[in-house]
Amino acid sequence: MRAGDLTHRLTLEQRVQAASGTSTLATTYTTVATVWGSVRGTKPAEYIDQIQVGEGPTHRMLIRYRSAVDFDHISTSTRRWKVRGSRDPDGRRDMLEIMAEEVAAP
Repeated sequence: MRAGDLTHRLTLEQRVQAASGTSTLATTYTTVATVWGSVRGTKPAEYIDQIQVGEGPTHRMLIRYRSAVDFDHISTSTRRWKVRGSRDPDGRRDMLEIMAEEVAAP
């Protein structure tokens, strides 16, 4: 992969849930890092009334290798994905391949 292929600015996030005063959980996202990466669709997602009904990863992302996967969501200014899995595709610690499922926008 060439640096010129990493055209998307991706925010790696960790979801945090905390109890709010009304006995409900409030969800926030803490930024772990902002990196350049590539985003490719893996299969068409099925939506009904703007809610995704299909299961499984909908996108494949590549970023530069990170030894600790300390994030569970990835976002851009208009989209958010839940990380379903990651791996070092060739074992060289050069790139990290992430399989993710698109969820509601931030």
